[in-house]
Amino acid sequence: MKTIHLIFNAHLDPIWLWGWQEGLDEALCTCRTVCDLLEANPDLIFTRGEAWVYQQIERIDPQLFARIRMLIHAKRWEPVGGWYIQPDCNLPTWRGLERQIAIGKSYFEERLGGFPEIAYNVDSFGHMATLPTLMHNAGQRFYIMMRPQENEMTLPARLFRWKSVADAKEVVAFRIADCYCTPEGITRRFVEKSLTELPEGIDHTMCFIGLGDHGGGPSQTMIDWCRQNQDFAPGVRLEFSSPSRFFQAVAGQLDLLPEVTGELQYHSVGCYSVMQDLKLAQKRTERRLEQAEACPKLLPKDQKAISEAWEWACFHQFHDTLGGTSLLTAYHHVFNEIGAAEAVAERAMAYALRRKVVQLPPDRLQRLVCFNPASETWNGWVETEPWLEWTEWGDDWRLLDENDEEVPFQEIEAEAMHHRQTRMLFHLNIPAGGTRIIRIEREGRKVKPEVSPEPAAVLQWEAGQLPELRSAKGAVRLNLVLREDKSDTWSHNVDRYDGEILSQVEWTGPVSLESGPLRWAWTQEGTLGERSTIHAEWRLYAGSSEAELILRIHWHELHRIAKLELRGPGTFEETHAGVPGGGLRRASTGREFPLSDWLIAEKNNQPLWGVACPEVFAADVTSERIAVTLLRSAIMAHHDPNPGISPRREYSDQGRHIFRFYFDLSVNPSPSSLQDCARRMMQAPLIANTTAGMPRRYLRGEVGP
Repeated sequence: MKTIHLIFNAHLDPIWLWGWQEGLDEALCTCRTVCDLLEANPDLIFTRGEAWVYQQIERIDPQLFARIRMLIHAKRWEPVGGWYIQPDCNLPTWRGLERQIAIGKSYFEERLGGFPEIAYNVDSFGHMATLPTLMHNAGQRFYIMMRPQENEMTLPARLFRWKSVADAKEVVAFRIADCYCTPEGITRRFVEKSLTELPEGIDHTMCFIGLGDHGGGPSQTMIDWCRQNQDFAPGVRLEFSSPSRFFQAVAGQLDLLPEVTGELQYHSVGCYSVMQDLKLAQKRTERRLEQAEACPKLLPKDQKAISEAWEWACFHQFHDTLGGTSLLTAYHHVFNEIGAAEAVAERAMAYALRRKVVQLPPDRLQRLVCFNPASETWNGWVETEPWLEWTEWGDDWRLLDENDEEVPFQEIEAEAMHHRQTRMLFHLNIPAGGTRIIRIEREGRKVKPEVSPEPAAVLQWEAGQLPELRSAKGAVRLNLVLREDKSDTWSHNVDRYDGEILSQVEWTGPVSLESGPLRWAWTQEGTLGERSTIHAEWRLYAGSSEAELILRIHWHELHRIAKLELRGPGTFEETHAGVPGGGLRRASTGREFPLSDWLIAEKNNQPLWGVACPEVFAADVTSERIAVTLLRSAIMAHHDPNPGISPRREYSDQGRHIFRFYFDLSVNPSPSSLQDCARRMMQAPLIANTTAGMPRRYLRGEVGP
């Protein structure tokens, strides 16, 4: 006898083709209706995830929340998932996903009596290769998902043991057949699909029943249909059930399940790149919150504010939000809340730094207190503009550290176009949670010029092109191309972007901006397509094998995708690419994949060169080239088969964008060094000025009265 466990559920998108306020309304309406249905149907069991839904009901309708808790206690209402919402499972940072689970776990344990062992992301657009580690570490043993579906990825069975590439930790995963909802009603064919692809010897499966993305849950008509078809077919019965009952039914047969290691992909590859500005804002916020929560000397009120800001950030990890498929009008609130979360982190760290500064003993020199609040050492280049009260930097001034050792520096162009602004560049190593102090000595001591080592990286230009990057293993050539992309917002039925190349950038010759002793910089200008302009700035550093590229793009394309292509030396057999919490080797198939922070070009498992690129989120690789995706100009909230021809349509990502790349051209670039570089790019140290202990006034290098 085969048993189909009927899982009555209500999938709720808090933001999608509506704003969060309407998602809130639907959560209240759905849960109220489900309570009525459960009370009218004593044999019915309902399944519901996401801490956010319960939290909102408790805040707005305590009586409804009390009804739900009673039903949970009676085992009529089963909480699953346990996370704050159902996030995108490719794009958030590792720490962001840890907080996603931790926030939900804390709420479930405190308010609902326990944390579910069953994780639940039935609509997320793919699942990263390290996700089992996160679930296992949180105490979850089971996982329910649906995408990628059968036509998008072949799995050995519907029920399988899923192992992480990071550490081989595993969960038992179940892939839903066909759909997690039945908005058009139930059919026999729909129910039959749940019986397909079961492992040999497994006689239980799950079929999900409910109205769909806007909530609603099961209807009485659906419930009645299931009762009437309880004896579904010879040897097959339907049972009102829950995910925990299903997993209990197969608990003694887990050794029969096949194993799957690695990511579960691909679905909606356009969601890796559309709304790049949102993805970058979210990542920057998560990195800043990660930095802030490790910060010493936080006050309790700051710690509380950071916890609340993490809730805002985790809410906007929701797969339709972060995936870029929601309404333009809904994103107004999203950007506001993500920005507010980042501001909370920056404010808390700024106050913590200044509480340190006021405890410093007086000093006769002006000081720049450089603070690394993060939990890892910060080792990199610092740029800052000390306030000198309109005094121009003197030729004989110098920088000293806390031990009176001279600090090599370089004057560079200030941000403001003002003749008395001074910007400084110097290198620092700052311990985790610690500070370094840079002191400005301006009392007329002649500085002996110090010879800096030449850059280990080399740029070689050809007319009209970006430069070649000369590495120890050959040259890396770059080209920025514009391709046609007529797919909808999600890029449904697309797994790569191989449309016609519409244009390539014709670059001006390089113009020198800086010429040492610590940094050399050049700029180039170009036009992409008919309406977009690009500014490229290249930087090399003394004694370093890194080459930095900053692209400033004013993007005004429609139905286009821009990619930065990287070629040579030789062919790419595979690429080692970052995923949250680790790395994954990918074959050179040309298929679009999600990218997190870095990638390394490899041949025979040997690295050729690497690049840290935390501001891009997708790439594809063929044997001839690696192409990182910069921007897509899809129509917003456009879902095939709608033709998307409304005169009111809006296109994503129009306007100004900045991308930074650090190319590691050393003999042996490593994932750890590139990951650390990507982290540094988003977790710069904080700097405070102090004049405590200085003579009352400095003027042009002389002590005033």
